Amino acid sequence: MKSPNQKKPVAKLTSTSTPCGSQLGAAWIASAAPRVQKDFLKELTEDELRALPWMFEFWAMEHQLPPDGDWRTWVILGGRGAGKTRAGSEWIRQMVEGSRPKMPGRCARVALVGETLDQAREVMVFGESGILACAPPDRRPHWSATRRQLTWPNGAMAQIYSASDPESLRGPQFDCAWVDELAKWKKPQEAWDMLQFALRLGDSPQQLVTTTPRNVATLKDILARDNTRSTHASTDANRANLAKSFLQDVRAKYAGTRLARQELDGVLLEQEEGALLAGANLAAIGDSPQDNWEIFQFQSADLVAPGRYGLSGRLRGQLGSDAIMPAQWPAGSYFVLLDGAPQQIELPASGRNVVQYFQIGPAARPYSDYSYRKLSAAFAGNGLRPYAPVHLVEKRDGADLEFSWIRRARLDGASWDLAEIPLSETQELYQVKIFSGANLLRQEQVHQTQWRYSAAMQALDGAHGPLELQVAQLSESFGPGLFRKHGFTI
Repeated sequence: MKSPNQKKPVAKLTSTSTPCGSQLGAAWIASAAPRVQKDFLKELTEDELRALPWMFEFWAMEHQLPPDGDWRTWVILGGRGAGKTRAGSEWIRQMVEGSRPKMPGRCARVALVGETLDQAREVMVFGESGILACAPPDRRPHWSATRRQLTWPNGAMAQIYSASDPESLRGPQFDCAWVDELAKWKKPQEAWDMLQFALRLGDSPQQLVTTTPRNVATLKDILARDNTRSTHASTDANRANLAKSFLQDVRAKYAGTRLARQELDGVLLEQEEGALLAGANLAAIGDSPQDNWEIFQFQSADLVAPGRYGLSGRLRGQLGSDAIMPAQWPAGSYFVLLDGAPQQIELPASGRNVVQYFQIGPAARPYSDYSYRKLSAAFAGNGLRPYAPVHLVEKRDGADLEFSWIRRARLDGASWDLAEIPLSETQELYQVKIFSGANLLRQEQVHQTQWRYSAAMQALDGAHGPLELQVAQLSESFGPGLFRKHGFTI
């Protein structure tokens, strides 16, 4: 972005498709003072004024501009009307146009792949933001309906293909490709695979994917690759070019829904609620101690920067970890996706709290290899630890206090059809503690899910003011589980 002290953000124009370093130039000039705007236009030559409407780098929004660096695939994730098609058309222009109408560009053989031939033609070629609409008059390609082909004045050609017919991509070869709305293809993996085999011309063929995101395995696999770069924008980012009533109506109708997050915000929603409740997207977060981990699930993982994701729709404190989870984990905590790759270490009862020694490294290399590192750790066997009770409530009966709770089960307790929560232990036993600040006033063991703190006990304990009750289930093999806490006042 140029500063107001510079004369103009556009140099002498020799090409209408080659980046000129004026990214977001229109946004800058639109926000400049009227005098700066006037001076900017006054200093342009007639040729520059004629070329300016076709200089996409000047008018583009940030998500519409190709990422820097070495990449094979660029994915634009965006809401409806976010400017994805315009970005695709302009990127094809940038790849095929030369500095003069008949001079060669970087690419000469292009694949345009839509869900169907009709959609590829009507959106990517003839659409309001399609290639023909974005082409300057002297660089406008010719459309051959019989061949389904665009031909530029410099000889570059682009052929349209249907993702519904993956085999049509077997045989031809390309040096770049534009893929539109991949997330709604009927055969995404088959069509994508065939395109990869065909993208083999030139020194470094590249491809652009423009799509409204959906929870499609092919799209997620593409995004996860090291040679993929992505940009993102919501529908609101392009509101200046959309009907005001459209945004008002759809926001009013779909606000707060998953459909709005996907279709308007352009967010890749990972799991439906049913899948989430069935145990999908399980992860662990914690810091250095071996027993300080929270297990949670998440519904969506939104890419916010390269290698960084924002997780939303979380179900926290799963598998009994709710009693130890903090309000917020500190920066630098470890995150582990429990996708089946991490396996639980077998630990005999005699090995609990005994230091274990491990060597960690590539399985294909010997333990003596330099890549192996050593780790020593002692584990409490938290898989045996009883879960903290839930629904801990108090009821006053005169001066007495009646506390009750509901036990939880480590094993076979997830079904909604159970008449009673399974015990999971050899006997039902709980440890009850009363604290005044850090001082332990009373500790008892009870065999049922309730306990009365009588007025006599209170007097004997000298209990007054703010107090805290703690309850944990006892296990013969582990001892007390995690404590549930409840504050009260006498």
